[in-house]
Amino acid sequence: MENKGWKDRGVIDGEPIKVKKVIHRCEKKWCPKCKKTFQAKPDLLPRSLYGNTLIANACVMHYVHGIPVGRLEEMFGRDISLGTLFKVFHRIAEI
Repeated sequence: MENKGWKDRGVIDGEPIKVKKVIHRCEKKWCPKCKKTFQAKPDLLPRSLYGNTLIANACVMHYVHGIPVGRLEEMFGRDISLGTLFKVFHRIAEI
């Protein structure tokens, strides 16, 4: 057969979800009157190591789209374990 070149074909494809570390800068202020320091709290779940977007994406993928938790663990990579996902889901259920 004789080579006739290439033909490009475009498709719509998704990229894997990338988990990245984000630093929240919380302002601290000191009151000269009462001599105490106050610190702003980030807009996150209390005592949470994971951001709201990551938690929301995991909940929607699991509960709306039916993706198994083991598959979510593979998608998010080594940063989030299976047990961590279950703990996050339980915390969301209590709210």
